[in-house]
Amino acid sequence: MALNLLVSYPLPVYAGELSMNNALSQAMASMNAAMSTAPMTGNPDVDFAVMMISHHQGAVEMAKVELQYGTDPRLRRLAQEVIVTQQSEIALMQLTLEHLLPEQSSLSPHRSPSSSNWLSSSSNFQSSTQEEF
Repeated sequence: MALNLLVSYPLPVYAGELSMNNALSQAMASMNAAMSTAPMTGNPDVDFAVMMISHHQGAVEMAKVELQYGTDPRLRRLAQEVIVTQQSEIALMQLTLEHLLPEQSSLSPHRSPSSSNWLSSSSNFQSSTQEEF
């Protein structure tokens, strides 16, 4: 019910919210761009990992926005947990991709990008998500 009220009767926007909204929008746009441009191989394991890395990196970026602007202690704690768990899962998927990518050499060239290009395209947020919290 409360959520429906927010949709029906939006709350006023306060000064800091514009920056927060911009940061959240940017995180979502980056995640969506990374997911929509990710190379698809036809290998369900590789494609899943590539897409989930981008998805998790988007979650990490949104959690950082919560830590920067949010005030609710429960949501801030959740944001910290999201960062830790999602980064751990990103690392696991990146390691798994490193093991799966050599298997891609049997695919046709247009479906098998080079390992370095592939990993960098699947980790557009990598440098910013490896910061410690």
